[in-house]
Amino acid sequence: MKHGRARSLGLVILALLLASGCGPRGGGASQRTTVASGTARPGGAVDLVRMVPTGPSTVLHADLNAVRQDAARYDRIASQLATELGLAAESATIRALLDRTDSAVGVFVPGGATQEGLLMFTGRYAAEDFDQVLAIATARHGAQVAAQATASGGRLYALGQATVAQLDQWTLAVAVGPRMRQHLTTVGLGTGARFGQNLIEFGPRIGLPNGSAQAWADQSQPVGTDMFGLVMAGENPQMVHNFVATVQRHLGL
Repeated sequence: MKHGRARSLGLVILALLLASGCGPRGGGASQRTTVASGTARPGGAVDLVRMVPTGPSTVLHADLNAVRQDAARYDRIASQLATELGLAAESATIRALLDRTDSAVGVFVPGGATQEGLLMFTGRYAAEDFDQVLAIATARHGAQVAAQATASGGRLYALGQATVAQLDQWTLAVAVGPRMRQHLTTVGLGTGARFGQNLIEFGPRIGLPNGSAQAWADQSQPVGTDMFGLVMAGENPQMVHNFVATVQRHLGL
């Protein structure tokens, strides 16, 4: 399939911080892959854009329900995700969770010499789904830690510089950096001021349905310049490779 991997950018956006938050890629024991059937969040889905921290360098939003409008392309993208993450042993778990994810937001925020990163995602999850995510993360990190409470009544686990959090049953997050960890302990569930910048639709530029992926970048910041350039360049054979390398560089990985 011509440029098939490039078309996976929309989901790689969602996956990169998870990969960095889970420590080294590859290896590790296989996790159980039975994922419960979840339910919709009472009162409607959380508006993740309202939970973006102040002063971001880049904001990326993906609507997975829109991506799934192209069932064949979504299947190809979703099937590639575990390989992109180096988590082949957990591919069934990741695919099951992805199939029930409604939307996600990825954020870069200045953090000194490098950027800090945050990924939040919401979907039709079951109560035990977060335990699957935490098991994968701790298997990669090699450490068990005690939970901290969040303002939303959820739980947060600090794994070195990485953080994995369940803000409520239907809203999960992964972060890199101390500022983003603090943000996850205090942020409300979709109740803040909506991010004031206009997000630019770029899904069709990379072969995804209209409405599937949007981005904003502060082009006075190096990461903003790089990310905006990658998004607006459109589909090309090296897009995913370049995107992954850019994210790793700006997170200092």
